[in-house]
Amino acid sequence: MKDVQTDKFTKTYLEHGMISEEVTFFKKFVDGIDADEVENYLTRIREFSEEYIVDHFRFEEEEVFPLILKHGNEREKMIVQILLDEHGKILKKLEEIMEQIASYEALPTEQKVTDIMLSSREFLEMILVHARKEDAHLFAAHSKKTT
Repeated sequence: MKDVQTDKFTKTYLEHGMISEEVTFFKKFVDGIDADEVENYLTRIREFSEEYIVDHFRFEEEEVFPLILKHGNEREKMIVQILLDEHGKILKKLEEIMEQIASYEALPTEQKVTDIMLSSREFLEMILVHARKEDAHLFAAHSKKTT
């Protein structure tokens, strides 16, 4: 069982590095939206989100967090509850961004552009803070236990 736990934690930890790299790329991608390319932009965001956010959260919720809730100490269990709450908030913010982009017009108001950019940046910051929290509070504690 310990090897299975280690493999799941290791997979999640390594994914954080990949996600961080992708988010860096995605930040550049978010800097501008062409009204003529809204559908393409939405498709790319959906693909990115599904692969790097939704699937990752699903794996954590189905594979990693249950192990912590079963074998972790009270502090780790509390952190898992906080992280689960953050998953919901991050996914809600993602849906908000998708709706904002879907309503993007050929001649958007300055406020609409500003709102999308702010939401996108908030979303990216939420993801990065969340990943850092997992790395610092869960995966660091796990690596100490396994070494």
